[in-house]
Amino acid sequence: MRKPGGILIVCLIMIGIKSNAQKVIVEQGLGLSASQSTVKGFASATTDNGSTISSHYSVRLRQYGLIYQWRANLFQTKNLSLSLGTPLMLGWSVSRNYHSYDHSGGKIDTVDNIKGTQIAIEAPVVLDLNFGLHSAKEESRRKLGGYVGIGYAYGFTKIKTSVGTVFYDGFEPLVRAGIRMGKAWETRWSINVSVKGGFTEGSNRQYGLQLLKEL
Repeated sequence: MRKPGGILIVCLIMIGIKSNAQKVIVEQGLGLSASQSTVKGFASATTDNGSTISSHYSVRLRQYGLIYQWRANLFQTKNLSLSLGTPLMLGWSVSRNYHSYDHSGGKIDTVDNIKGTQIAIEAPVVLDLNFGLHSAKEESRRKLGGYVGIGYAYGFTKIKTSVGTVFYDGFEPLVRAGIRMGKAWETRWSINVSVKGGFTEGSNRQYGLQLLKEL
């Protein structure tokens, strides 16, 4: 299980929304999401005869899903804005390239090729700095726009291991960057890349890509 966090940043964002409620402009989007990570973890189970099997595993985890995003501009100038966004994802995860070392007493077994498909959910809260096209009220002359953001994301899925299915969930830091294009509603799209997870050596890190039709 991943460590919880991000409560402080969420509280500060909520305070910002309340204090600027009359200025908030909400926009929405629908899209697709894909991500990949290499997860290393530990799981254990007790057998019918009372012995314990401990498994140190690694697995490639891919997640795919549908995105619903709402975005609220909290502060803005002519061509810049600071916004709060929640690109919610509902989809599924696929685990491949499984490998583990299973310890039972003094015996060590190597296990490979365990695969699984599970439901996956992500609920990020992201604070973005927007510039250029579709960033604020007076930016209609711009051909492209962009944004960079930081936040926290709650994710939930399960991973099938050699000792059973384990939960993989929790809050993690998130950074992302993207571009916006299309002045007309029909051609208005956004694409972004993200990195989620620990930023220290050995941490489970997830790389993501999202394509959004901004409404």
